[in-house]
Amino acid sequence: MNFNETLSNTKFLYNVYTAQGIVILTASFLGITKDKFLIEQDFKDLGEEKDQLYLDLLKSKLNPHFLLNTLNNIYAKSFQPSENTSESILQLSKLLQYVIYDTNRERISIAQEFSSIRALIGLYQLKFNNLLDITFDVQDEETLELIEIPPSIFLTLFENALKHSAIGIEKESFIRVKYTIQNHEFFFEIVNSVAKKKTLVNDVNNHGLGNEAVISILEKYYAGIYTFVSGAAANNDYQTMLKIKL
Repeated sequence: MNFNETLSNTKFLYNVYTAQGIVILTASFLGITKDKFLIEQDFKDLGEEKDQLYLDLLKSKLNPHFLLNTLNNIYAKSFQPSENTSESILQLSKLLQYVIYDTNRERISIAQEFSSIRALIGLYQLKFNNLLDITFDVQDEETLELIEIPPSIFLTLFENALKHSAIGIEKESFIRVKYTIQNHEFFFEIVNSVAKKKTLVNDVNNHGLGNEAVISILEKYYAGIYTFVSGAAANNDYQTMLKIKL
């Protein structure tokens, strides 16, 4: 704007207000930028807290009702001591050791994870007099101590299979577990039967966190290098497959 000399006071005020406006706009911009950064950081922190919460839930997910029932079964059998009683105590101690100690670590060896699954299988087999159709096929066993993973991922997938297979309840129910190394990937697969009567499995097994929590943990530790597939397979069976690149 052009001002004549008689409007010098107006020009002075104009310059003052213009300078104030620039300062206010700059401060507002910086404030908005700071708030945006803080909001983004809060979202990031919340995302990390959510991931950690999922992991903590996975770690504490082992069905307490199953553990209590196992203790009750051991107590009942203790009146007539047998090899099954001592074997039950041994398998339960392995499982409790895993829950109390191993799950508090950020990573454990696959050997430790599989040890907990085998202990859980052993307890179920003892409960049903070793009549359950559960196979655990592990190849490349020399790698089990060398590869470390976040705890409870494989155990959670196996528990989900226990929940939905109606193992020990319906005839011809089964669970097939397989582990191997293929093309620089470790490959973990579970194929299980599907309960024909859904109401039978709801009362005997826990309502786990399911695949959503497992995927969340995989995204945190193995983003872009894993493949996870879970769904219906042939013969009305259910298949869960996990591959992670080494």
